[in-house]
Amino acid sequence: MRLLSQHSVPKLAAFAVFGGLLVAFGANASNGWFQPTHPVEETVQTRSGVTLPSGSWGVVYLNNAREGNLLHLRGIAGAGTLVLRSDAPNECLQSSIELVAGDFGGRSIRFGSTGPIRLAINSRAVAKTLYHGDEIVSADIKVGYGPSQTDADIILLEGLSQSHGFVLDPGHSFWDDLFGVAFKKVTCLGISQAR
Repeated sequence: MRLLSQHSVPKLAAFAVFGGLLVAFGANASNGWFQPTHPVEETVQTRSGVTLPSGSWGVVYLNNAREGNLLHLRGIAGAGTLVLRSDAPNECLQSSIELVAGDFGGRSIRFGSTGPIRLAINSRAVAKTLYHGDEIVSADIKVGYGPSQTDADIILLEGLSQSHGFVLDPGHSFWDDLFGVAFKKVTCLGISQAR
């Protein structure tokens, strides 16, 4: 008794090759390894106006987000832009990112919007994790508040308080989860050059 017909063997082989290619593509979807060896030396800005502070590896920026309060609970969720530095001059890497944050600062029952939210990525390890499509949980890293806390992994610049816990999840679609986060190259110029 034959388990496979002569016609099913080529189909099975083609399926195995295609499956292997999908896995290989998914493992390398973020355009290789995160290469930068040092943070931006001066404040730079993309043509769309997203600013990376000097000394940072990148920034997370949300124009606005949804906010909900339920008595003492407060939650914020939204999609924004992740911009990471690149080793190439005048170039950054940009992708979408989702943020979910919460704390016990609610005082009523209310739903609306909030923003902008801006976080500076001050750690190469955090930038590399986001570049490879993995999420960052604030409880697992050192979070600072304000630009003077340069020893923090992420600095809250605008829109979130010290009481907020948050999760950053790069990508914005099922395909990003399946194949990895896609970054596009964008122009990043020093503030003096951008004007």
